[in-house]
Amino acid sequence: MVDARNVAHYILAKREEKGHSTTTYALQKLMYLCKGWSLAAADDPLFDDAVSAWSHGPVVDSIWPYCRGKRYIKSRHIPTPKEKTTEDNELSVIQKCRIDRVLDRVDNVNDDALGDMLEKMSHEQDPWKDARLSSNEIITDESISKYFETLEVDPPESQKRFIPYMADLSTHTFITEEDMEWIEKTFA
Repeated sequence: MVDARNVAHYILAKREEKGHSTTTYALQKLMYLCKGWSLAAADDPLFDDAVSAWSHGPVVDSIWPYCRGKRYIKSRHIPTPKEKTTEDNELSVIQKCRIDRVLDRVDNVNDDALGDMLEKMSHEQDPWKDARLSSNEIITDESISKYFETLEVDPPESQKRFIPYMADLSTHTFITEEDMEWIEKTFA
């Protein structure tokens, strides 16, 4: 399974490439959205780290220490895991494409407003609301998957513009997943 630090680092690096700054709020919500859409598109949770329903929205617990005390966060603030014992710890090309699709949907949103907007949006979503009602406040992969799968079919008006097209990744790659796996194994 991919380490959440790799996902956070990738999101931040991609946003920095496009000249965006990212608040710690926005990073947390983007990680939640990437997890949700990856679950809906391919039953792939992206990372195993717990996602908690904090008062300001979903938070990836293992990433929070890197965000604490900061308003903005950069990729250099998130160390990549030193223990590279398996290739499973790295994001695959397909996973990167899914993340890119999510990031494309927020490209035109003002950087300072993104975190607050995503917080408001997450507060309308069942996984966060249900977890806030429970005693443990962990948002389960099952609840995230169930919710994002229904969003694809019948999204509320307030969230339509943020739904990435996940069915076809051909704009990012022109080879099959099997060929990509072979390439990754051969050149790893």
